[in-house]
Amino acid sequence: MDGYTFAASVVIPLFNKVEHTAECLVSIAEHTDPTLYEVVLVDNGSTDATGQLLDHLDGDVQIIRNATNLGFARGCNQGARAACGHHLVFCNNDVEVRDGWLEPLLDVLDGEPDVAIVGARLLFPDGTVQHAGVRTVLTPDGKIVPTHDPYGVPPVPESRRDVDVVTGALMGVRRSFFEAVGGFLIEYWNGLEDVDLCLTARSQGLRVVYEPRSTSVHHESASGSERFSATDENEALFNRRWGERYVPEFVSDDRDNARPNPARRDGAFQSVTRPSG
Repeated sequence: MDGYTFAASVVIPLFNKVEHTAECLVSIAEHTDPTLYEVVLVDNGSTDATGQLLDHLDGDVQIIRNATNLGFARGCNQGARAACGHHLVFCNNDVEVRDGWLEPLLDVLDGEPDVAIVGARLLFPDGTVQHAGVRTVLTPDGKIVPTHDPYGVPPVPESRRDVDVVTGALMGVRRSFFEAVGGFLIEYWNGLEDVDLCLTARSQGLRVVYEPRSTSVHHESASGSERFSATDENEALFNRRWGERYVPEFVSDDRDNARPNPARRDGAFQSVTRPSG
């Protein structure tokens, strides 16, 4: 593994919601081969009982404690720098993994060197599909909107395929790519960092893959209001970076319907270099 201690480092940023963190860690311990991974926990200044939970952990776990909430991007980047794994797996603390979740992600990264990012199939707690790849839509006001529910275009949850974007709630990332691009863009605040990273990979000619053999449950946005506190700013930044370069998959005339974007006939990008900030 090129000198790395583990096949993967599972990096989990935390901000309160200790009950979800406990359930997440238990699920990882119960459903993952212990020889494959370490856990890197980045506590972004939690004010609930998260600190006490972390005090009692043992095993192959690293703990980083921040005095304040540095956000998803900075927290994940911190965890990645400390990680001892060959590959990086970013996981929200409101995810409960299932049997066999990790190996398919590693199989893709180990077996297909042109894949930079691989995403999992995520289910709502009731068992319905939440994520089978993120789709992108050009809205009537000219904005690019990533969505799990692309306006009447259903996902294909059982089909392994190349996609433009997968969610950062649970994604495997090739470490060499992540380090080369400088990690998640820290100008985002708890939103669209994952979409930006995926488009960065795709713009460089690398692949992003949805792998449904890896399945977990996601209690979406359980972190609370912080998740949506900078939505407008994130969307503005995203569209500044990608609006002139990236061609979304779908185009919509309203909020209920979408059709394939005819402008994609020549590809999703105008060029294959990393965009400026």
